[in-house]
Amino acid sequence: MLYQDNLLGKIENKRNEMILTATKTGITSTQTLTKSRELDDLINLHYKKSVESFSYSTAMTN
Repeated sequence: MLYQDNLLGKIENKRNEMILTATKTGITSTQTLTKSRELDDLINLHYKKSVESFSYSTAMTN
């Protein structure tokens, strides 16, 4: 669970970085798009870990 909490913190930080970058350079700038991709990667990792955790906990109760 600690890993998930840390990952959520990283997601929030990256989101804030992306917003700040978009404010400074525009929403279609290379820098903003790079931050957006990095945010997508973190969100996808969080989803994957959530599914794995759910699958594990479901298997343990059966």
